[in-house]
Amino acid sequence: MKKIHLTISVIAIGIIALIIFYFLSDNKKGDTELINTIIQINDNDIILGNPNTKATIVLYFDYNCKYCNKFFENVYPELKSNFLDKNLATLILRPVCKSNDIAATKAYQTVICINKFGQFNKLHRLLLHEPKIIYTKHFQQLIDDYINTNANVAECILNSDDEAIKKNIFQFQQLKTKGTPTFVINNKKIIGYKNYSFFEEELKNIIKEY
Repeated sequence: MKKIHLTISVIAIGIIALIIFYFLSDNKKGDTELINTIIQINDNDIILGNPNTKATIVLYFDYNCKYCNKFFENVYPELKSNFLDKNLATLILRPVCKSNDIAATKAYQTVICINKFGQFNKLHRLLLHEPKIIYTKHFQQLIDDYINTNANVAECILNSDDEAIKKNIFQFQQLKTKGTPTFVINNKKIIGYKNYSFFEEELKNIIKEY
């Protein structure tokens, strides 16, 4: 009787182990497919540097996130000088916000539209310096000025239903991270702020493989 119970226990453990193995394998496959989708450049991406490089960094960020701001202040300048300007890496910016933050959704959609048809750097610097401005009448007036002076920007802002930002938010949620900044470097997900040395090592390892 004891042998029978032991055999049943061993079989049960084996079945559980197989279920766990296949569950983890499916999750890993799903994560790989998601990452492969994420690193593909789309029409609404804000691309800094040459888009055709060996190393791609996708950054999901929020202008209201202090660690995102810290990345642009402390890491981006060296990253630009040593990798982007030398055509060694590509940085793709995808702004995100809480899905119920109407002001941020409209502001970040405007950022994407300005990047496509206007002067991104000026607006980008403003939002890094004063992220809370998006909740003011002054910023709404700024959006109205963009709409009134550029037909392409107006079309992008008024008739897009904020689809670009909604797509960014959806992808960001699929990554199941705890917050911004979140990076995807080629096939690796990186959560949270990292210093320049981290990116330097990651990018050099990628470049070395080619």
